[in-house]
Amino acid sequence: MSEYEDQKSLYRDVQRALWTEWDPIGVNTPDDPGPSDEYDGYAASVLRALNAGGGDVGLARVLDAIERESMGMGRPFSEVLEAARRIRAVLNWRDRDAAS
Repeated sequence: MSEYEDQKSLYRDVQRALWTEWDPIGVNTPDDPGPSDEYDGYAASVLRALNAGGGDVGLARVLDAIERESMGMGRPFSEVLEAARRIRAVLNWRDRDAAS
């Protein structure tokens, strides 16, 4: 669960977190940042995963599936898990059962 009241704001922050904390194809570089909407199409899936709970591992599984099935990539799961941790941290996300 997050502190967000405005779903549009949450969705935008998820999009931004995918760009800044995940970026599996490396388009967000300091010297030549690519299109900041590169990963916007995955925001709904990520938001569903966050709302479903499952913690860092649950989110990492979703990100890993996106990378493998939609992007044809195969990074080590440990790298994807680290990205999931960063995303949840910047969103200040806590699972519902952990907040109780």
